[in-house]
Amino acid sequence: MRRLTTIFVGWLVAGLVWASPTEPVAWTASLAPDPVRPGEVATLLLRGQFDPGWHIYGVTPVEGPTPTGFRLAEESALTAAGSLVEPAPQVKHDEAFDVTVTYHEGAVELRQGLRVPENAAPGELAVQGELRYQPCTDRSCLPPMKYAVDLPLSVEAGAVRTAYEAEPEPAEPAVVPPAMTSAPDQLAEPGGSPGESAGTPGVADQARSAGLLSFLLVAFLAGFAALLTPCVFPMIPITVSFFTKQAGDNPSRRVSLAVFYGLGIVLMYTGLGLLLAGVMGATGTQRIASNPWVNLGFASLFIFFAFSLFGYFELALPQGLVNRSSTMGTAGGYIGAAFMGLTLTLAAFTCNVQFVGGILVWAANGEWIWPILGMLSFSLAFASPFVLLALFPQYLASMPKSGGWLHDTKVVLAFVELGAAFKFISNADLSWQWMIFSRELVLAIWAICALGTAIYLFGRLSIAGTPAPLEVSVGKKRLGWFFVALFVWLSWGMSGAKLETNVESLLPPSEYRRGAQQGGGWMEDLDEGLAAASARGTLALLDFTGVTCTNCRWMEQNLFIRPEIARRMNNYALVKLYTDRGPRADEYRELQIERFNTVSLPFYVLMEPDGRVVATFDGMTRNEAEFAAFLDSGR
Repeated sequence: MRRLTTIFVGWLVAGLVWASPTEPVAWTASLAPDPVRPGEVATLLLRGQFDPGWHIYGVTPVEGPTPTGFRLAEESALTAAGSLVEPAPQVKHDEAFDVTVTYHEGAVELRQGLRVPENAAPGELAVQGELRYQPCTDRSCLPPMKYAVDLPLSVEAGAVRTAYEAEPEPAEPAVVPPAMTSAPDQLAEPGGSPGESAGTPGVADQARSAGLLSFLLVAFLAGFAALLTPCVFPMIPITVSFFTKQAGDNPSRRVSLAVFYGLGIVLMYTGLGLLLAGVMGATGTQRIASNPWVNLGFASLFIFFAFSLFGYFELALPQGLVNRSSTMGTAGGYIGAAFMGLTLTLAAFTCNVQFVGGILVWAANGEWIWPILGMLSFSLAFASPFVLLALFPQYLASMPKSGGWLHDTKVVLAFVELGAAFKFISNADLSWQWMIFSRELVLAIWAICALGTAIYLFGRLSIAGTPAPLEVSVGKKRLGWFFVALFVWLSWGMSGAKLETNVESLLPPSEYRRGAQQGGGWMEDLDEGLAAASARGTLALLDFTGVTCTNCRWMEQNLFIRPEIARRMNNYALVKLYTDRGPRADEYRELQIERFNTVSLPFYVLMEPDGRVVATFDGMTRNEAEFAAFLDSGR
């Protein structure tokens, strides 16, 4: 267990490193004059070069964004001569913070005066301090950052020179661009028209505008709605199987362990989600959950639990931990429940539903109160059924004559766990484009697991040295025939038949295999798609998606193939924008945040060839008429 945990944590750390955001501002620092004399003012020059689309805020504090500022180290022998001086900033109304701000983009040179003590001896002084700033685009911000300054400053003997007596001159007045003469909500986005807002209010934004109680209610209902998404299904067997191993005779402990598990999901879903959003941006949770190494970690964990349920070994804490405390036997269950809660939380982030997508953008922009309340309410509803799932196997264990049933339940769940593991292996395959685990291969593996389950239930299979029973109950035979039917059904799907259920959303796309024609009429480049729309004289249908997005697969495999939907979609240039793979994935993620203020997948946009937005549709739906109405809005 300890070795597996170490491997899993290693994969998680690799995912964090892989998905970490890059620094959008490159800084350099220099001093003038050098050398300087006692009593003079040296000027620290801080030059910043910005990536396209990024800016930092001016030195004037306003409510919301973090102003740019410089602070000397406490132990510095130098003192600040005046405040940080900036060139004339630009001014705009910042829609993310809803306040008028000053800012710099492209490049900037900041100046900070540093007075040398009059009693400074010739030699060298250390100039140490930090520049604090917040890099943002028009629609999203990274957390406040720091640039550390550590430079040597030479001091020579001599009288104070007139040119270096005073601090740097203050900044010139801010320049108000002509566009600010119109109201902020009338500014046009690039490619848009006056009066068109860059962002589209999502589910979370609309609920927030209705007040706190409405916001919390919508968050709570969204948590229950998330349980209906296919992303939840792989989490069920690992929950039931783990607590099957934890089943005991103490009723109070059964309840407390399940409740602890549920509260752990709430706290970790809220805390980890907001932490990743604050540190890595609004798409941080998605990038971690879709990372192929993290998915391989999940698969290894599922396989590990499967073999434990088969009876090949028992789950136990390392002996060193057990020896530290006589109560560790009790604590071990809670530690295991916390670890399982973390696993479930990370797996859940594979799909950020509509409500969570908007909340994570708020957190990435530096806002915390509303996101915390929303995530707590959402995750409370989301976690509640898993508490019941945790209680079920433990109460099964307390029933009279439960030994045989409990053992059979463990074995059945072990086969389910093996099948679920290949869902995550398939995710890694999709990310790396191995094209090994095709739809047919994954279905074949699932069919073999179903057949193995049936053979075991019929008493024809011995596992982990346990002899097959001489007699098989009627209940086991009936359940065995169910798995035979499941085997036949999955085998039928291998022939190319659409299963037309949530199972399809857990599978790779039908065209994903070596030698198959990829695309199905979809383009994967935004510029190409808009050009095609222009040539056809129609709109482009943008599909913001991800290779590991289960909700996206459900839409593709169940809704897009329906005749009325397919007919309407053929009227548009179809453009699939992957936000988790490909050379433009970062660009498409940023586009979704900046223009539409959400990171939820899938997300659909009807767009004019010149970039103007006609209509948007947020998330998965099972309502054909609802999606058809969205497609009709582009006529």
